[in-house]
This record gives sequence, structure tokens and C-alpha cells, in this order.
Amino acid sequence: MSPRILVPSVRCDGEIFKQLEFHIVDLEKREIRYNVSPSLVSTSGLIRMLSLGESIYIFGGYEDVAEIDSYVSQNSTDTFYMGSAHMRLAGDSVGEWCKPPKPIFGRIFANSTCFHGKIYNMGFGYLDPQLFDPTSDSWKSITLPSQLQGCFLSIFALPDLSHDRIILHLRKGSLPSPSIYAYYPISDEWKLIVSDFSSWDPVAAVADGVIYCNYYKCHTLVVAYDLKSLK
Repeated sequence: MSPRILVPSVRCDGEIFKQLEFHIVDLEKREIRYNVSPSLVSTSGLIRMLSLGESIYIFGGYEDVAEIDSYVSQNSTDTFYMGSAHMRLAGDSVGEWCKPPKPIFGRIFANSTCFHGKIYNMGFGYLDPQLFDPTSDSWKSITLPSQLQGCFLSIFALPDLSHDRIILHLRKGSLPSPSIYAYYPISDEWKLIVSDFSSWDPVAAVADGVIYCNYYKCHTLVVAYDLKSLK
């Protein structure tokens, strides 16, 4: 099977509701297959889509609106998205969307990432980490150290698999300055990596202990920050 990417798009369906549509980009054949799965009806397009093994999960992007019950009753054949969905990929085909348990908090936006077969939702706005285990199909909260309670979390949480950690940019709360912290899921530890780090951009990734992101003063440039040398 050639490498491929599942790509979501958002189509407005009136002022309140949106259609989430899904397409596959075949990187080897350089082809796009449109609408490969049933679309989802949502009240927001702020979803977070994650690939975990042969499964696709989406979280976040749900807001309560008064018109939901009326819409659902009038459009019974639509699949309405309520803050979480799961679909298995099998070869070149896709399955139907089903609904896994929603995160304990954070239905509007899920600052989530995959790490060693599990999904970590680190919170929206405030740092509020949760762990989703697909084997038990359940969420549980992760205990925060006292010095990190009340901190704000920047988007996005970044997996650093080569160092078995998740990189987070935190600010406010009891922190004297914006800082980069690492969460180590295996040992359930939190460690300060660097303090006084304000130049964070949501378009970022980590590879081999180096953060790559858009340069906040000029978004046509990329900056690299080494988490080991702190340069």
C-alpha cells in the first residue's frame, strides 16, 4: 500500500453547522480521492485529527448550540459530530465513523498528540492533561505537580519520540516567565527544559530533540532550537 494522508476539509452549511469532509492524498500516485468517508456535521471546524495504528481519531471542535436538537431531528441520515469520532482504515478502504468517549474536558479544542499507542490531550487554554487508552476505550486525568497548576498551554503539544517525552510551552500561573516543559509519560514526570522562552509558534514540530517552527518575526523563515544545547 502506498503512503497516504487523510485530509479533512470544512464546508459551511449555513451560519451554524459545518460539514467535515475527508479526502485521501496518495503520495506515491500523486492522486487525491475525495469524500472517502461519510461526512460529519459539526458546530465548529476546530478538530484535532490523529492517526494511531490503523485508526483515525478526531477530538475537539464541538460547541453546544440551541439548534442541535432541531437539526438532528430534521436530518436523521446525517452523522452528527459530538466532540469525538473514531474510524478504522483497512487497506485502501475506510470504515464508518463511530463515537469513542469524549475527553473529560476540552470539547471545543483538543490539544492532543499520539505517544506510544496512546493519545494525550494536554488541555485547551489551561494545562489539563488526560490520557486516552484505545485498548480500554477510556480517558483518565493525569496528575499535575503543584507548580504547574493554573498554567496556560500554547498550541500544540509536540511528541519527541526519540527522548520519550512530550514537549509543552507553558505560561502564566505560578511561572515567572513562559517556559518549555517536558512530560515523560513512561515515568509520569514533568521537567523544566528552558525558562524565559517566549518565541513560540503553533506551526512547529520536534525531531531528535530539536524544535522547528515558524520564526515569529517573519513567517517565511524557519527557526530551529536545540533542547539539549539550549541554543
